[in-house]
Amino acid sequence: LYDIATGRDTRIPEIRSKEINDKGVRGIISTSDGTLWIATHTGLYKRDMQTNSFQHYTNDTRDTRTLSNNRLYSLCLDNSGVLWIGTFGSGIDRVNLSRKQFHHYKHSGEDMPEQRDNMVMSLLEDSFGKIWVGTWENNLIEFDKQTNNWQRHRALNNTINCLAEDAQGNIWISSNDAVEKYERRTGRIILKSLGTVNSLLVRNN
Repeated sequence: LYDIATGRDTRIPEIRSKEINDKGVRGIISTSDGTLWIATHTGLYKRDMQTNSFQHYTNDTRDTRTLSNNRLYSLCLDNSGVLWIGTFGSGIDRVNLSRKQFHHYKHSGEDMPEQRDNMVMSLLEDSFGKIWVGTWENNLIEFDKQTNNWQRHRALNNTINCLAEDAQGNIWISSNDAVEKYERRTGRIILKSLGTVNSLLVRNN
């Protein structure tokens, strides 16, 4: 890991675990205490960097407080320390890391806007504290945590792979076909370039 503030490199020991090898890692995020949370196709893993131990979280059909789906595609840690998890087919899970209980957002006619929005490929918290969701079928969804309101913005192209915010509060969208920009001032989505893009880095100068 490279710390931009200090200019120091920190080497993370190679993860060697029978549990996590070849499980299709889709996202890794670190909390303030250095714990790693890892999204895979077989559930959510927690790695304690101090003890080098793993804990595995999976769906239990008998308990609604567990993961809604083991096939995970994205992670987002918001400014209040809540972890948001994008699943492939079951919408979004939200987990308070101190309680380890999962709350589910899935299309049911009143939560997420459409059934196809349950396939969540990317997540982002913006500078206003809103959660942005990119889905398999080119839907960009804005979630206001304060009002519990969902708003859908239809992107122009295919599966949304990554989301990023610039200094003006615009949301940049990468997909299988293009790079687009959601212009916050006008509410329009503008095509910027064509081609498959899997990740974004927005330079704010």
